[in-house]
Amino acid sequence: MSTSEQYRPLDRGTIIASRYEVEKYLGESLIGPTYVVRHVENHKLIALKFIRVEFAQTDDIERVRKIIKDAKSVNHPNVVRYGKVGEYRSQIFFTQEYFPSKNLRQEMLDKEARSESFSIREVTEIASEVLQALTAINTAGICHTNLKPENILIRYKTTDQGAKMHREIKIADVVAVAIIGDSNIAETPYRAPECWEGGLQFRGTESDVYSMGNILYELLIGKPASGTYLSPTQLRDDLPSEVDTIIDIALSANPSDRYKSPEVMLDNIRTYFSEELIVEGGTKEKDRTPMYIGVAVVIVALIVAFSMIFNNSTNDAKNQDWLKEERQMRDRIIKLADKSVLQLGEDGLKEKQEKNPGMVYIPKGPVLIGSLKREFEFQVSGEKITLAADGENIAAVERLEGYYVDRFEWPNPDTLVLGEEMKPEIGFTQEQAAGLCEKQGKRLCTSSEWEKACKGYENYVYSYGDSLDDEICSYDQYRLGKDKDCKSSYGTFGMSAGPREWTATSGTSENRFLTKGGAVRGMGHNERSYRCAYQSDESGLYSDKALSFRCCLSDE
Repeated sequence: MSTSEQYRPLDRGTIIASRYEVEKYLGESLIGPTYVVRHVENHKLIALKFIRVEFAQTDDIERVRKIIKDAKSVNHPNVVRYGKVGEYRSQIFFTQEYFPSKNLRQEMLDKEARSESFSIREVTEIASEVLQALTAINTAGICHTNLKPENILIRYKTTDQGAKMHREIKIADVVAVAIIGDSNIAETPYRAPECWEGGLQFRGTESDVYSMGNILYELLIGKPASGTYLSPTQLRDDLPSEVDTIIDIALSANPSDRYKSPEVMLDNIRTYFSEELIVEGGTKEKDRTPMYIGVAVVIVALIVAFSMIFNNSTNDAKNQDWLKEERQMRDRIIKLADKSVLQLGEDGLKEKQEKNPGMVYIPKGPVLIGSLKREFEFQVSGEKITLAADGENIAAVERLEGYYVDRFEWPNPDTLVLGEEMKPEIGFTQEQAAGLCEKQGKRLCTSSEWEKACKGYENYVYSYGDSLDDEICSYDQYRLGKDKDCKSSYGTFGMSAGPREWTATSGTSENRFLTKGGAVRGMGHNERSYRCAYQSDESGLYSDKALSFRCCLSDE
């Protein structure tokens, strides 16, 4: 194929490199013309792409072979597989898996034509598979840096005798940027700004996070974010607030403020949307409730409604029992805590405190760990409350040995004068936090130690009392030492404000840990996150601009 002929489609039946027979011309890709070809020996259909001569001359074939070899090492169901490299009429080509499909752009346009929006479930499932694919290619040392809806391929397969449709997703063009170079890639809303501003020096996993963040935004809103964009919840009222946080972190202008990798972003999505997301294989089938079941549901709902009317007095009595029980339990704990302090005596407590300046001594004794029933405005049954992705146990008594805890979040300046304004340092992984505590001869607090220090002697709901008052502890205004009232009765500051804090307590699986208090996912807060009992189960590899820590020290 000569240079003058390179854009003229080859005829069906043309044999390329004595091995591939042209079946169909698919069109022009970013790299060059693409064909469906049939292998002459095994008759398997594969895709074949030519590289335009302005991107690679035949003497570049070893460079291309190295790129394809690296891409070929990625063996993941959500990534198009790569094959061989060859030459035909002075032009380089490579083969790849043939995946007959449409792309995500076409899927978006189809939705728009039907005046439909992607559901949260659809978005989380698509995002999950794409982020898993990006993680696989990043692990192989490759960064896509040009992910966009056009190179996310989708096809549907009917399973179970036509009962449901299964979505298959693969990302393509993994090798495009490496082959043709950054300068030949057009600026798009999906390409991270560092890839096309100021010399194009940066290409990393955070760039792929940015691309996925804007694809996620468009899936939810119908168009990509640009400039100073509106949060998704401002444009679509059926979205949870956590969506805004995920988007804001992924689309941070500074790469260091984003999720460190697609894997960490995926972990964040799994944390908040576990109900919508199936991690391994397939999608959740939409409910297909028969009409007679629907009628039955309505009848049951009416019965329940009438029952609620007649049982209000009974429920009120139960609520009063809860309140009485919780008051009695707290009163007993306060008396025991007072007893522990009395046993130490004023001098003993002062001596303990002087041993570790900048830290607060928490005497041994019992504490209510978990959420009081009256903290929730709905009926609680059983022994566990589950809200979103966070599990919170009904408050139960734990007895802790004496220990020390930092007055403030890291760096916990022991010379800080109350009223000074100093922001906590943020952006730590759990491992980094544990390492910094260890360097000081301390350790990360357990979640129970953190919670006891927050609740104070009185076992308050918030560090300062039982009633929410963000005039006292405002996340948006929080600075170390600024708000003298934002503290517990033990003397720890900022536990109902400021950033979330890592603990040493393991989460639901390996390398997951509990975080306590503060802002939710880096971009704000909600009323629940102010409570001392609030906790979140997060990957220890994760960090964001609202994640900090404070250290503890055992009493010896």
